[in-house]
Amino acid sequence: MFIKRLKQLEVDIDSENFDFIAISSQLEEFGRNNMMPQKLIRNAQLVFEEIVSENLVQYSENVGTLYPIRVIAEYFDTDESLTMIINYCGEQYDPFLDGDELSMKLVKKLASESEYCYEDGNNRIKVCFR
Repeated sequence: MFIKRLKQLEVDIDSENFDFIAISSQLEEFGRNNMMPQKLIRNAQLVFEEIVSENLVQYSENVGTLYPIRVIAEYFDTDESLTMIINYCGEQYDPFLDGDELSMKLVKKLASESEYCYEDGNNRIKVCFR
């Protein structure tokens, strides 16, 4: 029987006053503890910065709150893939369409797959790296 060996990190952000450096460090520690390739660790940190800091926090400050924001990093060591899921509340806001264009181009370039969905008042972004 084949069992996927999944490692997971969850971080909740309740306001724009969150500690960016601490969360970035948590992503680094999560990656090192699970022997992730450095490229995946760095990509996770960059995607977190671009989606959360440059888009979701900026949107919340200017238009309407999206808090709480939950960031989930899932690492499958069997194929060295990483999935980041970012869930947030509020009105529909798709950073891929309505966010900072340069930030989201970087996310798309780093990711092997990315998607956004909105359902029942919940926004969800999924970004995969291989």
